[in-house]
Amino acid sequence: MNASLCAFQRHGLPAFDARLLELSRSAEPHVRDRARRVLANHPCGAARALAVEEHLASRADERTIDLFVANWRAGDEAILRSIAESFRGRALDELHGVVFSLASSFRAAGERAAGCADLALFVWDESPCSNCRVHAAELLAAMGAVPDWVAREAAHDARTEIRAAFARKP
Repeated sequence: MNASLCAFQRHGLPAFDARLLELSRSAEPHVRDRARRVLANHPCGAARALAVEEHLASRADERTIDLFVANWRAGDEAILRSIAESFRGRALDELHGVVFSLASSFRAAGERAAGCADLALFVWDESPCSNCRVHAAELLAAMGAVPDWVAREAAHDARTEIRAAFARKP
């Protein structure tokens, strides 16, 4: 089953299958992780309910964040903030998955992410990963919410597209 789920991680199944919910609660971490990756592609109340349940039980991780993307509702930013804050200051190997999921969710959520400037700043501030930071920078720029300190720091970023986007005009 684990290998079969791998084929559908990026785009989901052709149609929602309720067995994904059972697999998303598997005791086997690899099965649970892949099932949640597949489930994250399907808009359904049960996926969102699972994400809220994981958050309330303090078991949230990057896959929990992924479950919100296709199921985003007004006010979910508060849950995402809470999840993000629970990871603040952790080792980079623990933090990167959460930061990457947040950054990816901004791109997938589009205009629904309009109230997430503080989460984009969390990604910018907590991650040295230029892939994550470019998503955060794009969201901040689109919102017109780039703090001066980010613009100054971006001028020295590893990514040329970030440096160019935030270059100070004389």
